[in-house]
Amino acid sequence: PRSGQVANRPSMNLGHSPRGPAAPFVAVWHSLQELSDKVGSSKAYRFDLVDVGREALTAIFDQHLSSFRAAVSQKNVSAAQAEGARILIVMDDFDRLLSTDENFMLGRWLKMARSWGATPEEQRWLDWNARNQLTLWGPTGEIVDYATKSWGGLARAYFRPRWALFVKRAVEALSADKAFDQGAFNTEVLNSVEQPWQHANDTFPTEPEEDAIQVSEQLLKRYGDACEHEPSYSIAFI
Repeated sequence: PRSGQVANRPSMNLGHSPRGPAAPFVAVWHSLQELSDKVGSSKAYRFDLVDVGREALTAIFDQHLSSFRAAVSQKNVSAAQAEGARILIVMDDFDRLLSTDENFMLGRWLKMARSWGATPEEQRWLDWNARNQLTLWGPTGEIVDYATKSWGGLARAYFRPRWALFVKRAVEALSADKAFDQGAFNTEVLNSVEQPWQHANDTFPTEPEEDAIQVSEQLLKRYGDACEHEPSYSIAFI
């Protein structure tokens, strides 16, 4: 699965459409969480809990990104800095939640790819291909982010550094009363983040790092009222 703008190369332009209001996703996420005492041992339930939480955090990320872009447009440095920090906090929580379910983890994908290699050289080549397919899809981003995924590990090691650089460069330009140079950013992020990650040899967990129900409960306490200014939603499961 992929998610909204969080999984795309950062841009000051809208690009992919935002997920829309976060409230309905948060409402479903909360309703699922309330079922944990009854069906918490079910793998299918845990998958859905993470999947819906992923959608909710994506929508919340998009909201903060929209606010960040607005702050830059309005030349409000302090607001841009605050929203930029929130973007990265949501990104950290996004990766944490995804890393509670093996079906949303980068490590399994890379491990399976390397398993087909008969020699260390083949394993490295297959690892590069597996990474490249998810990200640049070509040596220099010929179809960048075409097959991106919302996976734990990928979010913290690839998406987050891109967004951190984006926030840093945008705020620097704003502070210097200059326009953000998207072309220069694209070149920099390709050379400093995206291409180096293709050739890295770091490994990623293949088993859940935390418990999905516990992490979901903690994140709902943080984000459950993040949508208080949106229309309320009530979701009932039979």
